[in-house]
Amino acid sequence: MLVIVVFPNLRQLITTRIHQPHMEVHVGMEIWPWKCLKAILQPLSLLSIEKEWVVVLATRTDFVVSRKAFSAMALDGKGQQLLKTGIVDIEYKRIPCEYNKNLLIQVVEWSHNPYYLAIKFLYQGGQTDITAVSLASQDGSGDWQYMKRNYGAIWDTNKVPEGAIKMVVIVVSGYKNGRGIMINYALPADWKNGEIYDTGIQIKDIATEACNPWRCGDQPWN
Repeated sequence: MLVIVVFPNLRQLITTRIHQPHMEVHVGMEIWPWKCLKAILQPLSLLSIEKEWVVVLATRTDFVVSRKAFSAMALDGKGQQLLKTGIVDIEYKRIPCEYNKNLLIQVVEWSHNPYYLAIKFLYQGGQTDITAVSLASQDGSGDWQYMKRNYGAIWDTNKVPEGAIKMVVIVVSGYKNGRGIMINYALPADWKNGEIYDTGIQIKDIATEACNPWRCGDQPWN
């Protein structure tokens, strides 16, 4: 997903020259890709708008990153000054996230084949949330098992199917009902900790806006 944000009071501190494509931002109980945060920053005297990656905190939820990530947003020499700002008021809007690659599955480092599997999805496209994940043996033997959300973007299970693994993910986009997407051969039988596997698919669902185009559309922010 992508988020457009507005920092009302940081005109001389923020730069969006961030080169951390795999960094993640904690949003409430979820984790969103750092690359999928797009900023329109006003007023602009504190800001350098060359890229689109920023961190924010909002009224109804929290966008949280480490001190290192937050200070990396600063203009040269402004890191400590930016850190002193603490909580930042913003406005934000989700827009689609586009990648020129497929959805990937990363096996988390503390997984233990064949007893315990933890995964997270990388390069999740569209304007979407994955709300459920289930898995089974690719050859059809055994029952489908649900994974649980361990923390943020990490899903895990201690009921690991034998052999190659297929998955079904439930994808929700905005106010639309969720839909199931089948991923065949999501993981090989000999999956390994830390490895990244290509699903061969990408998600491109777009959420329907819940307010008027002149309020939620692509018009300039005031």
